[in-house]
Amino acid sequence: METNQRDAILKICNEIELLPIEENIAEAYAAQGDINQIHVTGIPVPLLVSDIKRICSQFKMELQDDNYYYLPFEYVHPQHGSSNIQAQLAQVKSVISTKLTLENTITQILWLIGYQIIFGLWDKSKMKIHDVKSIDIKNKETEINLLKEKIKIETSKTEALIAVLATEKEAIETEKKNVQTFIEQKQLEVKLISDAVPIVTNQKNEIDTLQKSSTNSDTEIRTIQKNHTELFAQLKLQKETQEKDFKLQIEKIEEENVKLKSAIVSGEEKIKFFESLEKFIKDKQAEIIELGALAAGAALGGTFGLREKKLSEGMTFWKFGVPIITVLAMAWVVIVFTCLASKTGVVWVDIILNLAKTLPAFILMGFVFKQYNKERNLQEEYAFKAAVANTIKAYSDLLKGEDTAVNVSRQEMLKDAVKQVQTAPKLYTDDGGKVFSFSTKYLADSLKNLNDTVKTLNPKP
Repeated sequence: METNQRDAILKICNEIELLPIEENIAEAYAAQGDINQIHVTGIPVPLLVSDIKRICSQFKMELQDDNYYYLPFEYVHPQHGSSNIQAQLAQVKSVISTKLTLENTITQILWLIGYQIIFGLWDKSKMKIHDVKSIDIKNKETEINLLKEKIKIETSKTEALIAVLATEKEAIETEKKNVQTFIEQKQLEVKLISDAVPIVTNQKNEIDTLQKSSTNSDTEIRTIQKNHTELFAQLKLQKETQEKDFKLQIEKIEEENVKLKSAIVSGEEKIKFFESLEKFIKDKQAEIIELGALAAGAALGGTFGLREKKLSEGMTFWKFGVPIITVLAMAWVVIVFTCLASKTGVVWVDIILNLAKTLPAFILMGFVFKQYNKERNLQEEYAFKAAVANTIKAYSDLLKGEDTAVNVSRQEMLKDAVKQVQTAPKLYTDDGGKVFSFSTKYLADSLKNLNDTVKTLNPKP
């Protein structure tokens, strides 16, 4: 055996001796009755406790001498197998410290006793008689210590039972008081019930009276219910009859509606035919009038009429241009003030910048209005010239008369008419040809032109 192995064994033996062996073993067997009557593999528990102490004392006594060099650290027991002294002592220490029963370490105890017997450590021949007596005294002392620990455990259990009994006694006293209180409450309730019997009797009489009244009312209600049931059946029958009549009326109305729709479609087709026929007649009428005027010798009037007609064809562009450019200008204003609005942080600067952005749209709108106005003035002037030219011949026929003064005034009027016809039309107004003007008169003229254009595009039937 090496020195470090010897030191490890001595350390474990000292630790085992420092443990409260009797107390822990007594607590481990506390639930199994008298510990002196308990055996482990046929060996009494007190004897095993004494043997554990004897094992430790024998190892300490022998290993403190130089003879430990010649003792083996490991040993093969013929019954309990191979192991070493340190591992077996460690298991015994673990069982005692964790307060387990000796059944968990009986193999290690028998292995250690067998080791000491084989190698002469258990009971040497040189041991004196007083040493044997000392061992017997130690065994008795161990038994006494075990009994003392058993008595302590039983005493603690008894004290715990006394405390439980005291608690139960207090609980019983409390329940007794509660039962007494309950009995007193029930006695009061019985007294209250006895006092309330006359009142209940009166109430029962009132209830009987009310029951009789309710029986009579029930009879009346049943009669009313029967009348209502009959009336409901009549109303239901009347409703079903009216629903059938209503369905028939709806079918008739639907048939009439189909006929009316077909008649409306037919009438609309005829109206379209008559409108096309009227347009054809009007076109032919205008053509006949124009040809008649030309045939009457009003070549100049015919020329003006053709010019007016060409101008009327050119007006179509400006008729559509005025409302379109107006809508676009308004849309541009909305876009500028919503999507392209300036955000400088100063309100009046933002307003001025936004107005400046919308100015080109209003300039373009003014130009379109002005161009439309010029084209319309030219059209009206040529139409006027054509009308005057076509009536010159008729007025010349009227000059033939006997009244000289009348003839002179008519001649002057005829000269003015010819002069008016021969005067070249004005291409621009007297305002110098401004493209955009903020005068109220020009704005009123523009609105009037827009209104006339809308009426021209949407003629009333």
